[in-house]
Amino acid sequence: MVKMLNLGCGSRYHPDWINVDFNPASQQVIQHDLSQPLFFDSDSFDMVYHSHILEHFNREQGLQFLEECYRVCKKSGIIRVAVPDLEVIVRYYLHYLEKAIEGKAGAAIRYDWMMLELFDQAVRTKTGGEMLPFLTEQSHPPELTEFIKSRVGNYDKEHNKKELYSISRIMNYVIKPAKIYDIIKSHTVKILMAVCLGKKGREFGQETLFRLQGEVHRWMYDRYSLGRALINAGFSEITICSPNESRLEGWKSYGLEIDSCGLVYKPDSLICEAIK
Repeated sequence: MVKMLNLGCGSRYHPDWINVDFNPASQQVIQHDLSQPLFFDSDSFDMVYHSHILEHFNREQGLQFLEECYRVCKKSGIIRVAVPDLEVIVRYYLHYLEKAIEGKAGAAIRYDWMMLELFDQAVRTKTGGEMLPFLTEQSHPPELTEFIKSRVGNYDKEHNKKELYSISRIMNYVIKPAKIYDIIKSHTVKILMAVCLGKKGREFGQETLFRLQGEVHRWMYDRYSLGRALINAGFSEITICSPNESRLEGWKSYGLEIDSCGLVYKPDSLICEAIK
C-alpha cells in the first residue's frame, strides 16, 4: 500500500494521505509544528508533499525541513514541493515596470499587484497585509480580475473557504483547549510589552508575535534555487512539474492542486519533484 504524507495541508487534505498542519482544519489532520522535527520513523513514506510551506522558513530552516522530508521518505520515494515562483514574479514585475513607465493603459495597476506579490507577504505586519484589501475591498476592471486570478486562483472562492477554515479552527480550539492557552499567552505578552514600553512596545510585541505565527514569507525560490535545495537535502532527479503531472500514479484524483472543475488552486506555483 502506498503511504503518502501531506505536510502543512491547511484545508487541502485527503483521507488517503496522512495530513499534518499546525492548525488542523479537521479531525483528519494531525496537529504538528513543522519547525520541529517530524515525529514519523525514517523511510516511512512513498511520497512527501507540501505546498506553499517551504517559503515560510528562512533558508537554513528550509534546508533542515527538506532534510526531515528526506529522512521520512522511503528509498526511491518521491518528494513534491510547490512554492511561489520567484522567477515568474520578477519577470512579470520587470515587464509591467517597463509598460507602466511607457504609460501603457492598465500597466500601472498590474505593476502594483506584482509589487505586492514580490514584497507584501515578506513585510506584512497583519493578517492579509496589503494584498487582502487589494483583492477584497477594491473594484477592478474584468481584465485585471482575470489577470489576478491567473496569478492566485479564484480568490473570491478562496476567501470564502478561508472563512470556513477559520470557523473550523475555532471548533478545534474547543476540542483542544491547549490552544486557548497559546492565545492567552500571546495576549499577555502584548500587555506586558505595552506596560513596560508603552505604545511602541505594544506594537513591537504585536508585530513580533505575528511574524512568529508563520504567515510571512522568509525566503523565495526559483527553479534553480529550489532544485539546489532539494539536492543539498539529499534528493536527486529534479523535475519541474505542472499541477496535472506527477511521478505518483493517480495524483490528479487526490485534488490537492486542482479542483473537480479543473481549476488550479495556486497557479503562481513552481512545482518540483525529486527522488530519494
